[in-house]
Amino acid sequence: MKRLLRLPAFVVASAFAFAFAFAFRRSRRSPRGWTARRRAVVLSFLFLTLFHPPAGAAAVDPGNRNSVVSFYNSEYMASEGVPSGWNGNVNSCQAGTISSTYRDAGLRRVNYFRAMAGLPPINATDPTRNAKCQEAALMMSANGALSHSPPASWTCYTADGAEAAGKSNLAMGYASLPTAVTAWVDDGSIPSAGHRRWVLYPPQISTGLGAVIAGAPAYVMWVIGTAGSRPASPEWVAWPPEGFLPYELLPSLWSFSYPGASFSGTTVSVVREGVPLAVILETVQNGYGDNTLVWRPQGLGAGVPGRDVSHQVTLSNVTISGSQRTFTYTVTVIDPAVVPTVPTTWGSLKLRYRSGN
Repeated sequence: MKRLLRLPAFVVASAFAFAFAFAFRRSRRSPRGWTARRRAVVLSFLFLTLFHPPAGAAAVDPGNRNSVVSFYNSEYMASEGVPSGWNGNVNSCQAGTISSTYRDAGLRRVNYFRAMAGLPPINATDPTRNAKCQEAALMMSANGALSHSPPASWTCYTADGAEAAGKSNLAMGYASLPTAVTAWVDDGSIPSAGHRRWVLYPPQISTGLGAVIAGAPAYVMWVIGTAGSRPASPEWVAWPPEGFLPYELLPSLWSFSYPGASFSGTTVSVVREGVPLAVILETVQNGYGDNTLVWRPQGLGAGVPGRDVSHQVTLSNVTISGSQRTFTYTVTVIDPAVVPTVPTTWGSLKLRYRSGN
């Protein structure tokens, strides 16, 4: 289930240096040395492209507990605590900019959630959209309110900011841009889970990010009109996703998305450690990315789990292209700070070896 192979940086750098040096040395012996040198550069670049994914790409196997814990620490936690570098001023309606490292931290958080859901990363933000998102964030912060259709009478109003507001996820009051991304994916107070659905929309290939860190911190992520071709996989997207999930990210609102699906007759069951939970279905609201069913399992519990806790989810009577289908998957909630007991019996050791866990 790993999404990408990302070699350690020192391996890539060493291989790149070796390939370039070898090709360059051969070029010195060639009567067409300059052409050969250019060929060496091209070959080296191709090597990096093939074996080192673009920035923002990272690998995780959601079905492997160790992989999920490592990914949480290396990607999710690494996007915490990055200084914003914001240089604007709300009082004078200066949107300013945020630092590239802060914007990258926001994108890194987006791609953490996308990878956990089995989706390809968004590899870069669009500079023009970034600037418009800054204008939108300024408007939200200056007026102390969120609106996808801000009126021209708003303080610090601009047409570019209004455009971004109408095509973006908006948030206010959170400590940082990465924290706002987490809030969009959690979406606990939004019955449609619309923010989450845009962040986890499979065809997304670009975005814009903006933030104003003032009295009323505001954050903007451009999500409409930024899609490309649909990736070959996954077939469907669930949040929480199939596999292991740190308890810190367990939402109260669960969702299942499938392009073009009808959920008019769908039923959902959630069985927690063998005990069925009551489920409250939300009204289906299409128009936010893929068609999606949203529900609230009751009795999930809160706080740090004393052990890994599994939840088997079954969706029955999902209509796909006129046919009824059933989907079943398991979400296992974990404490990433706890290392589970290693099995000591020979039979258990053989099972772990064969399964790759």
